[in-house]
Amino acid sequence: MKLTVDASIAVKWFVAEPLCGEACAALARRIQRYTRDLLLAECANTIWKKAQRGEIPDAQPYREELANLPDVLTLYPDRDLIGRATEIAFEIGHPIYDCLYLACAEATASVLMTADKRLVDKVVDRYPKARVRYIGVPGIAGWVETAGTAPVVKQDRVQALIDAYEDFAKTELAVVGSLPGTAEIPATTFDEKLELLLDTPAWRRLANLIRKLNDEETIDLLACGWFGAGLYPTWRQSFEHAERTFAALDSSEAAHCGRYWQSGYARVTAEVGTVQLETGA
Repeated sequence: MKLTVDASIAVKWFVAEPLCGEACAALARRIQRYTRDLLLAECANTIWKKAQRGEIPDAQPYREELANLPDVLTLYPDRDLIGRATEIAFEIGHPIYDCLYLACAEATASVLMTADKRLVDKVVDRYPKARVRYIGVPGIAGWVETAGTAPVVKQDRVQALIDAYEDFAKTELAVVGSLPGTAEIPATTFDEKLELLLDTPAWRRLANLIRKLNDEETIDLLACGWFGAGLYPTWRQSFEHAERTFAALDSSEAAHCGRYWQSGYARVTAEVGTVQLETGA
């Protein structure tokens, strides 16, 4: 998901203001954030005003947070936006400073998220094709969080993994059937089974497909398995657990819930796949 944020949102990331919880939803891992490059100056000016009014006791911590903003935002040069922003300003009759954010959202094919209700009302009335969301709308935090956890792994890649797992599952049955014993199989035979399984072409193909996934795709795969198995009631809980633990897991652990990948992916697609980047408030 791609968002353009203005200063009314960014300042809420480190200053206690109304709707700061909703604003912080935009900091989710998978959200690409854009803004005009003078946002830093706007936020600095807001901090200065708050310090002058005695609303914050010490401005230094806030200045340090300002310096970190480029770590979570892609800054778009105003010089590349000014032409289009000027056109929009004349079209909707609104100051160009705010229209630079509209131009940034347009240039990056993103949604502008703002706490400026006056701007949103004017855009909805005079520039309805713009993609703008007002932070004060009920449910906005949930909308952003849901979109920010939507799977990035492609359906064809998931299907390839499912097919590879099914082939491996057939091989596993054949290996188990070839081993002696009953339910009381000695531990050494389980070791033998594992060695045989890890030496099969089916396992090597499955493990290779898993290793080719990037970090975000690996998180999705783990979360799909756990979600499909019913270990977590919501996709977000499954996703967040995968996000915390994926780095410590290897391909064999990732494949452990392979039988649930298909149902998990279907469930998450139904839950978050229909999130729309709606226009207006």
